[in-house]
Amino acid sequence: MVVLDAGSDTDGSRSSRVASVEPVLSRWEALIHDRTGPAARPVCVVAHDAMRLSAGLRGLPAEIGRFLVIRPNRAHCAAGEDSGLPVVTVAAMAAVAVTAALLGTLRRRGMQPRQTRVLIAGSATMPVLCPLLAAAGVGELTSWDRRDAGRFPLRGITRDVEVVIDLLGCGRDLTDAARGRSGLIIITPDTTSWALLALPGMLHALATAHDPRLDVALYYACALALVKASPPGRVLPDPTDPELGPAIEQAATHALRGGARSRREQTQAPPTTGWNRPR
Repeated sequence: MVVLDAGSDTDGSRSSRVASVEPVLSRWEALIHDRTGPAARPVCVVAHDAMRLSAGLRGLPAEIGRFLVIRPNRAHCAAGEDSGLPVVTVAAMAAVAVTAALLGTLRRRGMQPRQTRVLIAGSATMPVLCPLLAAAGVGELTSWDRRDAGRFPLRGITRDVEVVIDLLGCGRDLTDAARGRSGLIIITPDTTSWALLALPGMLHALATAHDPRLDVALYYACALALVKASPPGRVLPDPTDPELGPAIEQAATHALRGGARSRREQTQAPPTTGWNRPR
């Protein structure tokens, strides 16, 4: 199991970059050990693009293990798939919790996802969140970034949505936007603590999976497990609940087995001929 922080070697010397992430790595090493049991060995791989990061992952010593927790920048999101290793990102685990929080909040208010319009402020910081919310059946998704503020002020576009997911820390602007709109739902995740809700169960599921692949279906299964594990009055489970980890592990294991089955069926399927007209 590896805690990995990927950086850009253009941000300074390699030694200074490694030194800058060591406190982060040490913190995640302790968090993973406390939540999952097994010890984590912190490793820093410095790379300025996904290709070099993938090469760095493949070059890690075999005794470290296969399972990585990585905090990549936006350019490195494809590195896990390219490396052939199951790379679990902090952002993806936080996106699982955000999806669960949204579904739980809608359920408490008697709202249906397909009838809900959601604005994500800073979707690029959680690349899997949009596909996850689409899988959850959210009716309409809108992305917004600070560079859009000149043409599309945040206060203006929030008038057309029921939910805002704030990944950029837009608290003051959203407070203004919420004035006079008592029904506006604002979700502001704590990325670290929310990511840790599903992470232990996910890591245990990956440890026993054959040829594990991380995809939206897997993350969605974990999000639904978080919703189910949330007690009345809460939109997310209690992180100290001893049954939370096993519940996530069971959901993730089931999804991983289903994905493996699907890949085998695709491999064994007879060749087809002809073509389908796009609809």
